[in-house]
Amino acid sequence: MGKLGERLYPSGSTAADRDDVIKVLGALKVATATQIMRLVRPHLSDNKTIRNALLDQERHNLVVSEGNTAGPRGRIGSPGRSGPAAQKLWRLTPAGLDYADQVLLEGVDGGVARGVARGGAKHAMAVNETVTTFVRGGTEPGAARGICGVEAFRTEVHLPLASGSKAAVRVDAVLRAPVAGVPVMMIEVDRHTESPQRVAEKLARYAQYFARPVYEGRRTLISASETKLHWQTLYPSTGRPSTPPVAMVFAGAGRKALSARINAVMRLTREHWEDSFTGTSGRAADRRRLRGCPGSRVRRAGLVPRRRWHAAARPAPGTRLHRLTRSAHRTLFRCPAESG
Repeated sequence: MGKLGERLYPSGSTAADRDDVIKVLGALKVATATQIMRLVRPHLSDNKTIRNALLDQERHNLVVSEGNTAGPRGRIGSPGRSGPAAQKLWRLTPAGLDYADQVLLEGVDGGVARGVARGGAKHAMAVNETVTTFVRGGTEPGAARGICGVEAFRTEVHLPLASGSKAAVRVDAVLRAPVAGVPVMMIEVDRHTESPQRVAEKLARYAQYFARPVYEGRRTLISASETKLHWQTLYPSTGRPSTPPVAMVFAGAGRKALSARINAVMRLTREHWEDSFTGTSGRAADRRRLRGCPGSRVRRAGLVPRRRWHAAARPAPGTRLHRLTRSAHRTLFRCPAESG
């Protein structure tokens, strides 16, 4: 780096590092330096390289840090400060969002998440951990590998239930990884902060959104024989005669509590996932399904391949999340079995 480069980027970051932090923040909205490192520089043992890139981009008004992972009560000197060391939370500025729209192949989706970091962004951190598992695989020896790059994700995606309506589904993360056999999948992360009824209501809104048609003129269907749904204008075909799959990752409680919560949510949403869609063949493979899985097991063991899509079409009692198609929709990733 010459003298000009040293003046422009005094922290000594490289162009590749600076672009990568923009890409990650464009996909995730808000993240820590360590999370960014795990996604794009997993071989590093220290996040200094990423921190330097963030500091240089901050100097150019592309990123900003508004808070830390501990939230307002976790500031140094605050009463009751405990737990792991707080880490700075970073997001894009409007200028950074414009830049991310150029460096990300599919562009950005949404705004700059202004103010989210001030409260600690606990939900965003949980979503980021889920995304990291999809990208890097599990943490245990011999765990399943990742299936895509962070560019395949967009978080906090707004899907309106009607034109001009404020009512919408706000998807925690949308995955688009056609190379891995996943044209599109919606991912929800539940931290045990809401009742199962509230979770069920959100899943019901997915059913409402997936049924939203596209109209021409004064609410006249494009064609009575070729009704087009709104989600089909945003995302590619799933390759199956049904809507995009919705995967849920459950966290924030112990094993027994999570199992009970998963079963409660499945009971409350049964109308949306059991026999809710049947193709012309009437086979179970044509039906839309919902799965849930404890997040800690996903992080440890990764996403374990399960052969054939229809193998998960009708869950056995106690089954948790079967997720992600792979290789022309013939392989699934399932929630790993509990150890011990």
